[in-house]
Formats: sequence, structure tokens, C-alpha cells
Amino acid sequence: MATFFGEIVEPASRACFDFEEDNFEDEQLLEKCELCISWKTEIPKNIKLLLICQGPISKAFAEHYFIDEGKCCGQVEKSQRSVKKEAAKFYSLSNDTLVCVATGVDDTLSTLFVDLVASVVDLAARVIIICSRPASQFFGESKNEEGTLRCLAVAGKTDDYGIKCSTLEQPNFVSGVSAAVLSYCCLKKKSACLFVCFSEDISAVIDSRTLTPLDPILMSPLLQPLLKGNRQSKVSGISTGNIYM
Repeated sequence: MATFFGEIVEPASRACFDFEEDNFEDEQLLEKCELCISWKTEIPKNIKLLLICQGPISKAFAEHYFIDEGKCCGQVEKSQRSVKKEAAKFYSLSNDTLVCVATGVDDTLSTLFVDLVASVVDLAARVIIICSRPASQFFGESKNEEGTLRCLAVAGKTDDYGIKCSTLEQPNFVSGVSAAVLSYCCLKKKSACLFVCFSEDISAVIDSRTLTPLDPILMSPLLQPLLKGNRQSKVSGISTGNIYM
């Protein structure tokens, strides 16, 4: 599991091992898993903003407000035992803005994913990361029934993005792609801001109410020119199948 500080945290093991009985099939599968990226168009040399969305809620948010399916410019495939699956897609929102929707990257592959897309992150002047976590995992006093939005910025301030949001409190954490990307930006001293939505509907039906906690992100001057014309429309129900402070 990739954390904010970039290390890999393995699950706690048993106090006593019986190696004859242990099954290492999961580790063998992980070793054989590969990620491959392919591009349909040339990547912009100067990317003003890279928007990375992880999870079903942030995917629905990006698709409703920003993404045009016809502007897919690249994709990441996960290959395991000759079986290929879609791991992420890149979309071009303008000549200098890209959005990456990563919904098929396991936490154990987050570091490998960042290594793969590092060249794209390096080209971006600023990076915005959006992800979601179950509301039950939020530690804090201010909870909202519709969802709670928190942020964490590196190499800059949240104010630089024009978004009003409270900072992620201790001891909350975020894992996977979001943690790995923010950790990479921190190491490269690149301006980046993570927004995490703690929601009850993380694995249920996503609708307009589910996306409401993410509304402050739409106020960013960086994103306002990129909004689609259907901003005021309702989102009908969509069925959906650790950073340390």
C-alpha cells in the first residue's frame, strides 16, 4: 500500500508462520501483473493542469462536468496472465489540460502506475487529485450527511487553486493512486492538491446528492473554463459495481 511518504506498507502478518501452509498465489499474481500505456494523440509539451480522478464518485464527477468521451487521448491497460483489462483513461479537455480517470488500478499497483505516468506528471504545472473514501473511515467532528470534503496540498497552498476546503485532519489517510501521485509530487516539489470526499455512497448508487460535496472544486478558476454545458443538469442514479498526515 502506497502512503503519502512513498513507502509500501504490507498487511500485518501472523505472529507465527507455517510456510508449508501459506499460499503465495497472490504475490505471484502481483509479480506477473504489468501496466502498459498507449496514446492516441501526442501529449502536450506544456500541461497547465493535470486532473486525476480515482474511484467511482470522482469518475462520475469528471464525466458529468468535464469529460467528453470523444476526446480520449490515451489509456492504461493492466495485463495479468494474458488477460488485459482497462486500468485508466486519459482525456484531453483543452490544448493544455488533461484528465486521468483511474478506476482499475489496485492499491498494490499504485507505485507501478505512478512510475508509468511520471513523464506526464512532470509536464504538468499543477496537479489536482480527487478521490473518495467511505464515510466510516473519516475521523473528525464535522461530518455532513451528504459527504465530507477535505484537502491536502503540497508545494503550495489550497488557496492557489481558488477552492475553499478544510485541510485533512489527523489521523485520516488516503491510499492507492491518490497517495502515490501526491507523494511523487511532493518529492518533485510540484504544486499539487488532493481532495478526498468521505461519502456513505461510495459503493452504492451515485446521483446529484452524492456529488454535492465536490461542488467547491467547481469554483476553481483553473476548472471553470473547462465545465461542460450540462453543469446545471441532474445526475441520474449511476450504479457502481494511505496518505498519513
